[in-house]
Parts: sequence; structure tokens; C-alpha cells
Amino acid sequence: MYTIDERVTFSQSRGDGCMSIPSMMYFMQDSVNLLARDIGKGLEYLDENRKLWAITGWNMKIYRRPYAGEKIVAGTYCSGTRSGTLS
Repeated sequence: MYTIDERVTFSQSRGDGCMSIPSMMYFMQDSVNLLARDIGKGLEYLDENRKLWAITGWNMKIYRRPYAGEKIVAGTYCSGTRSGTLS
């Protein structure tokens, strides 16, 4: 599993000081893009090889929304590919 550690910023939070649901989804999307880049399959690779990444599902369990300034971790993994290999 690939993880990224961050802190919730003020701009990611709502008026109550907690991270918004859309911001949580953007954070997960960023983790997928960073994973692709770190394994050498980022945007440049995709463009050069006429390929694409497709996120086919989300599995987010939200027990509570984190507060601005709080440290959080996002994790992601690839469950499979249709063509080619990831590494």
C-alpha cells in the first residue's frame, strides 16, 4: 500500500474547522497521482505511451472529519490492470 502523510490545511476545512468531504476525496485522488509518479507511471509516461489511469471505485470509511492542522494519512493501492504492468 502507498501512503502519504499531510496536515489538514485551513483551505481544506469548512466553517466548522473540519476537513470537507470533497477535500477528503481530492486528498485520495492526489495519493493515486503521487503513487503513479513515484513508480514512473505519471502524466509524462501516460502521455508518451498513450495510456491512462482509471479509478474505478472508492472505498472511504469516514469515522470523523479531521480538524484543520491535524495530521492525516491517505493510503491507496492498485488492485489490478487490464494491460501492461505497473512496475
